[in-house]
This record gives sequence, C-alpha cells and structure tokens, in this order.
Amino acid sequence: KNPEECVRDFRQRIKQYEDVYETIDCDMESDLSWIKIQDCRRYTINNVRGYLPGKIIQFLMCLHTTEKRFYLSRHGQSAYNAIGKVAVA
Repeated sequence: KNPEECVRDFRQRIKQYEDVYETIDCDMESDLSWIKIQDCRRYTINNVRGYLPGKIIQFLMCLHTTEKRFYLSRHGQSAYNAIGKVAVA
C-alpha cells in the first residue's frame, strides 16, 4: 500500500473505534493500569508497574510531535525458541 492509502485506512479505523471506545473516568477506573495522553504533551499515568510497561510509557513520553513513522511489533518465534534454547517464563 502507498502511504496515503495507509493513512486513509488508519483514519477510517479510528472513526470506527470512536463508536465503541469509552473515555476512562479517572476516578472510577483508578484500580486499572492506563496512560492518558492529551494534546501530545500532557500525560496522566495510573497504576502502571513493571519494567516493560514502564519502558513503553517512557517511549511514548519521548515521542516528538513532528511527523515521523514508528512501528511497535512483537517478534514471532525465533530459531532459538524452536529448538528450546530460550527459556519461556
């Protein structure tokens, strides 16, 4: 796909998400883990613990508002996973 088509598709999915997503009530949802980003510069972080969640929040807070691409992905099974050399916790 070309970049313009990807942006159009992404914006269409956001419109569909807006129909089903609900805004978190900070007082009612205080027992859940979440981050709220407003205007790309104000952050409300609630009940986030652990190394990986902390790193994700650090990554999100260090993003700049200039236009650029970034991708978040989870790797698939590696050769070491397949032969059992990497322990799964």
